[in-house]
Amino acid sequence: MYGLTSTIRNAVTGLQVSQDGIGNAANNISNAHTKGYTRKVVEQQAQHILGLGAGVKSIAITRQVDAFIETNLRTQLGLTGRSDTIANYSERVQGLVFGDPSNRNTGLGSALDHLAHSIDVAANHPEKAAQRMAVIGAAQDVFNELARAEANTQELRQDADRRIHASVQRLNVNLEAIHNLNTQIARSQNPGELLDQRDMLVAEVARQFEITTHMIDDNRIAIYGPSGQPLLEYTPRVLEYKPAATVNASTTFGSISVFTRDPATQQIDPASGTELVGLTNPNLKGELGGLLEMRDRALPELSGQLRELGQMLRFALDAAHNEATPLPPPATLTAARTEFPPATFAGTAHVATVDPTTGEVTEVGSLDLGHPAFAAVTTAAEFAAALNAQLDPDVVATVVDGQLTLSAPAGRGLAIANGTAAITIDGDERGRAYGFSHFFGLNDFVTQPTGDPTRLFVRGDIVEAPEKLASSMLDVALGPPASATLGGAGDNRGLHGLAAALDRPLRAIAQGGLPAADTSMRNYLADLVGFQAVRAEQATRAASNDRVLFDELEFRKAGVSGVNVDEEMAHLMILQQAYTASARVITIADRLLEELLSIKR
Repeated sequence: MYGLTSTIRNAVTGLQVSQDGIGNAANNISNAHTKGYTRKVVEQQAQHILGLGAGVKSIAITRQVDAFIETNLRTQLGLTGRSDTIANYSERVQGLVFGDPSNRNTGLGSALDHLAHSIDVAANHPEKAAQRMAVIGAAQDVFNELARAEANTQELRQDADRRIHASVQRLNVNLEAIHNLNTQIARSQNPGELLDQRDMLVAEVARQFEITTHMIDDNRIAIYGPSGQPLLEYTPRVLEYKPAATVNASTTFGSISVFTRDPATQQIDPASGTELVGLTNPNLKGELGGLLEMRDRALPELSGQLRELGQMLRFALDAAHNEATPLPPPATLTAARTEFPPATFAGTAHVATVDPTTGEVTEVGSLDLGHPAFAAVTTAAEFAAALNAQLDPDVVATVVDGQLTLSAPAGRGLAIANGTAAITIDGDERGRAYGFSHFFGLNDFVTQPTGDPTRLFVRGDIVEAPEKLASSMLDVALGPPASATLGGAGDNRGLHGLAAALDRPLRAIAQGGLPAADTSMRNYLADLVGFQAVRAEQATRAASNDRVLFDELEFRKAGVSGVNVDEEMAHLMILQQAYTASARVITIADRLLEELLSIKR
């Protein structure tokens, strides 16, 4: 049975629960625009004593969250972090590597067009030094643009590598912060605000890196890497990565290591280091996944394409330049090639001595490259011996400082016609045929001081003396007897050959997304630029789609967990009425008690 005292006691509990609700509603309203805040609800429960109702009590303040939406939101955060990162780098590639798209006078394509124009102008005036200098300058501009594109590609890789290091550092900070919140949450009776803070940190980790989460005892959260490797359970792991000091096409990057802490000292245990696994997944989520994708796949593929373009550029220009002879013809020809891989020799080439004053050919001899003497030669000395066996006695092949050198007799110059010579390097997947002079590099236009085919230069002596830009060609009549003539100062066939080299079909091997093909360097560049543009467009579209999905999930989350001020105000009025009603019950019960007391008196 209920008495007046129990009635007052029950009403007091109603007052207390209403106060809790009013305070919670006020907190919700004040945090309506706080990032990461979720709406809190006071959970209440009826009380009873010996089966009789004893009022009400607040048992907990809980958050309104949908675990399914939260899980999907974290997954989408990882996808968005990856796609945003890839889109950002792809856009930077367009500007840094290929030049300003709004300016047609920048970039490799513009430089190649300018080179072609300069060669055409020089071909109309082959005797003018100024036009030759323009060709040399335009060629070096192409080489500089290629080197700049490759340097910027490697700079982007280094930037990605540094950001990987920074991302690993942030992961460590966030894992430590989540661990501290885990500890506080385990000790708290109403951890709602702490859970909000932890969810924000977990979301930040999910955007950085692909993770899975599981709840363990005491409301703690455990975090695992993409292959199930623990990053945080009861203690956080420590991730370590050392970025590369310098980055180039051959750089090998270190791995990300995971260490545990000594439970007693909390110091990192060096012996516990293991490699963070799962990073080779091509679809790895998070910013870290995007950075690894760009550093280890997309940008190296672009570098490979640029290097293939540089290889084509050097081969085509050198092949064309080796077909011609400068005026006056040089007394010596020194081979640029110092290493001689196994090759197959075929065809016939012709070497002539020329009077440099009159341009008259004084002697012409033929080289049978199919002769057995060339079948197994692999050193400069062996080649010199094989050449001397067939060359005119006045022309001597020697080895000077490790380089094969052809020397004309005193007062004479040398001119070469490659004829039907075809030399293919065994095992060369491109399968390109070299001419005689081209194989040895006796009259190259391009030099490559290092193994990097994107670091090209116009031959130094041509830069210093533009007349060494070869434009005349040796014409050979086989006879018998064989005879030859060398084009004079007006011979522009060598320059036309340089111009044609830009459009000469060459075998290009597969690089990245570009398949193997027979194509010219200009077409290859167009394919390269187009491929990267499509990749950038796809990256931008993927990032946009991921953001749309993320925004949709955020909207759904807000519908469940967000604070609607109007609803809170309406709920506040209900709580006010409940509070007033409980207070009214107390007032009525108090009056009844007073009446009872007055009756007794």
